[in-house]
Amino acid sequence: MVLVLPFNNASGQAALDWMGESFVESLDDTLQSAGLMVLSRSERASAFDQAGIPLLPTLSRGTLIRIAENIDVRWLITGSYSYTNNVLHAHAEVLDLQSEHLTPLLEQTGALADLGKIQDRMAWSVRAQVDPAYSSAPPVSEGENLLLPAYESYIRGVVATDPDVQLKFFRQAVRLQPSYGRAIYRLGEWYYENHNKAEALAWLTHVPASDSHFAEAQFAAGLAALSLGKNEEAARLFSALSMRLPLTEVLNNLGLAELRQGNARAVIELDRAAHQSDADIPPKANLAAWYCNHGEVASAVTWLRAALAHNEDATLAAALHGLVNKTASCPNPALAAQMERAERTFPADQFRQFEATLVAFNAVRASRLTPERQERFHLQQAESFLKRGALDAAVAEFHAALKSDAADSEAHGGLAYIYAQRQDWSKARLHASAALQAGAPAVARIHAHLALAHADLAMQQPDAAAKELGEVLALDPSNLEAEQLQARLKQSAATVAPGQKAKQ
Repeated sequence: MVLVLPFNNASGQAALDWMGESFVESLDDTLQSAGLMVLSRSERASAFDQAGIPLLPTLSRGTLIRIAENIDVRWLITGSYSYTNNVLHAHAEVLDLQSEHLTPLLEQTGALADLGKIQDRMAWSVRAQVDPAYSSAPPVSEGENLLLPAYESYIRGVVATDPDVQLKFFRQAVRLQPSYGRAIYRLGEWYYENHNKAEALAWLTHVPASDSHFAEAQFAAGLAALSLGKNEEAARLFSALSMRLPLTEVLNNLGLAELRQGNARAVIELDRAAHQSDADIPPKANLAAWYCNHGEVASAVTWLRAALAHNEDATLAAALHGLVNKTASCPNPALAAQMERAERTFPADQFRQFEATLVAFNAVRASRLTPERQERFHLQQAESFLKRGALDAAVAEFHAALKSDAADSEAHGGLAYIYAQRQDWSKARLHASAALQAGAPAVARIHAHLALAHADLAMQQPDAAAKELGEVLALDPSNLEAEQLQARLKQSAATVAPGQKAKQ
């Protein structure tokens, strides 16, 4: 568990007070991406409230340690910043409460306008301290191109307690920088929590895939679509998310969206969800709803009993009683609708922590192998993660393989494919080029050509995309993804007016 505290403003300029919380935001994101459990702002506030101590910059280190120990924190991260002669200076300390070891980190400096870059460097320095096994170079993040006024507005929205003030600052942040993914996410989240599902859906679906909260945004957008009766759009959102994070909650909601459209695919997704979590009500309740809609009373009763085996639910119990005692019957759309259950909570952090644990475990296993076998082991693990949609873990494993052989075409091909999924086109093309070397195995070339096809489609270059897809199908004639992309190309071509050429 990690506790990051707001950095102390040592500049003497009250106008820069907002920056203290901005360091927390940056550090929280980086550490959570490593699979570490980080206390949220509300959890942090609760810890200080329980201790009866206000969170002030004048608190002694001993007081902070006592509070951290009360909530079973392993790492305590504090810091400060100053601004002199037009240069921002930022300092951080990482205290390992388990070993009682304090590590001051190197000072990060730069222009005030480069606050995002400074915080990115500091965040990855902290991560390297907390997670010594991590040695990858810091990725390009939003901080690289973040406009300071937009960032300030966003942070002021984060710390505001009045909902109207929050909305004002989030909207202002997006107005100042329309591509600001985090602000777009927070704005969509605000509308969702304040019961404006239409606005929430509009904003959440514009969160870029490269944003660390993209998965949460997709999940919330899917829920908004379900609430609005846009079941086809909900199914599309949850289906895409299930490819990356095949969690019970995602599969259940995908099944529910398919159920409401009468698609038989619902049974497959709901069955997967039901078998992933024995004690979870929604997948079983939704299966009962499906079978009730299709007049299969015995199956509906079976799934209702399974749903109620570990939990209480008065509505489901009443439905079960009615079917068993024949005071209710199926098909019965109204009764089936009462059985339907959506999952409202998205435990993405748990999945990331699980990924990080597996990667760490794999590192220990690999250390016992010869260098030649280590490379193959990491590639096999990466492909396994990739198939399950665990992209962060797959990236870690592919990079581990590249440490053994920097020219490994399979690792470059896999990274090209993942960066294309995240719409990071420059990295996708870079790794694809490295993968398409002489003698590269088929799997590396398939991943690379698919990545290039996605990039070409994004850049509205249909002829180039068609060529890449042709390469994929020559290597794997039954490749489903390539076939689906080809179908998209044909559909797009059919919508071009006669005599009008597709944009090159």
